[in-house]
Amino acid sequence: MVIEAVVRVVSASQGELVTSAYFDLKLEKELAPLKSELLLIKWMMGVLIGIAVANFAKQFF
Repeated sequence: MVIEAVVRVVSASQGELVTSAYFDLKLEKELAPLKSELLLIKWMMGVLIGIAVANFAKQFF
């Protein structure tokens, strides 16, 4: 009797359940702008470090 009630409630709420695929897609969509900004910051830091190393090498060699 209790199991039948649980089955009815679960089957009635199937349309409202959030699946892991939906959650992963939504999370990926939210994080896409952050990933692109981090990529830009990585390039900027690489250029900055390259200029610092070149300046250091120019002073001592």
